[in-house]
Amino acid sequence: MAPTLVTVYEMAAYISEFRERGGSTKMPPHPATQRLAWVAAAKHYREESDYYPPERRTDKHRRGLAYMWFSVRHARCVVAVRNEEIVAAASYYVRLDCVEVKVVGSRQLDEARGAGMAIEFALAEEAERRDFGVRSEYTWSERNFHVRIGRRLDERGYQTSDWTPEDCRYLVRGIKERL
Repeated sequence: MAPTLVTVYEMAAYISEFRERGGSTKMPPHPATQRLAWVAAAKHYREESDYYPPERRTDKHRRGLAYMWFSVRHARCVVAVRNEEIVAAASYYVRLDCVEVKVVGSRQLDEARGAGMAIEFALAEEAERRDFGVRSEYTWSERNFHVRIGRRLDERGYQTSDWTPEDCRYLVRGIKERL
C-alpha cells in the first residue's frame, strides 16, 4: 500500500494538533547538553512508570517508554517535544540509499497526540531531501499505525515497512500544503 490523499490529510491533521498544543520536532545534530537532558528525562519517565496505577502499566506503554529512552541515546534521533519536554523519539541511520528507522517510542500522552505522526513526517522530510526512501520494521501491535501512514508492508520481507522516494515526496509536498 502506498500513501494516499487520506494518509496526507490524516497526518496533517494530527501534526497540526500536535503543533497547536506546543509540539515540535528536533532534528540532529542536537547540542550534547540537550540530548543528555532528554536521555535523563526519558530514563526518569521509564523508571517512574513502575509506580503508575495498574491500568496504566501496560506492556505497550512500558515498551513505548523504553523505546523512547533507547532512541534518544543515539546521536541521530528525531525528538518530539511539547513545551520543551520530550514526548517521543525515533533513532535512525542514513544508509547509502535510504533512511533506516531503528526504534520509535513515546510517552503516549493524550496532550501530545500527533507526536508520532510529526516524527514520521520529519523522517520523510529527511529522506526526501536526499531523494531516499524510508525503511523500517514493525511488530504486530504497531502494524495498524504503519498502515495508517501509508507504508508499503512486507515487500522486502516479513514485517518490513517502507516508503519509496516517491512516497516521501508525495507526503512531504501534500502535508506541507496543509500545514
